[in-house]
Amino acid sequence: KQVVLVLRTNRERRTVPRDHLIEEVKKALKDVEGQLLKRHEDESKRLMFDVDSIEEARKILEERGRAVIITGWCGSEECAEEMMQALDLKILGRDYYGRRKHERCPVCGKESLGDIYLAKTY
Repeated sequence: KQVVLVLRTNRERRTVPRDHLIEEVKKALKDVEGQLLKRHEDESKRLMFDVDSIEEARKILEERGRAVIITGWCGSEECAEEMMQALDLKILGRDYYGRRKHERCPVCGKESLGDIYLAKTY
């Protein structure tokens, strides 16, 4: 006897012998995990933009509609508030490793302590 597995990620159908079902399901789950990870990475790359100014961020948001903006930040609450208000975005967080692609805060021009991520939250 055989069983048909259908992957929800790409609708692929796999006919497998019933006595190999457990191994085949494990293999299929591993494939699905890889497909979901790739889809996530592709979507993330498509939506993430490095910017050095508020104007540059505005232009991207106007063109794209939605985006994750990555920019420098001096650490000041006032600058964070001004960025969020100017772009109508929320700060999602800082670069966990403290990497600095952006040398300066786009609001005050002071040295950046690290990159921050801004986006719409729903």
